[in-house]
Amino acid sequence: MAQVRVACPDLVLLDWELPGGTAAELVPALRAQCPNLVITALSSRPEAHQAALNVGVDGFISKGSSPQEVIAAVKNYQRLNEV
Repeated sequence: MAQVRVACPDLVLLDWELPGGTAAELVPALRAQCPNLVITALSSRPEAHQAALNVGVDGFISKGSSPQEVIAAVKNYQRLNEV
């Protein structure tokens, strides 16, 4: 969160299984800090997909996805921000 405050990045890849807290609680705080931030959740649990979308992430990537799928997802969100 400290790095987001300083840099206000365009994209955050958020581990959905964060130790010591929940990503679901972090999403609103990230949005409050950087309203135009694109948040993509990463999880090894496919069943987390809908929960992540329900709290407002923009996308979801399985940790089992190939590097090409991850790159394609990042490029897709990048294009959305350029529109």
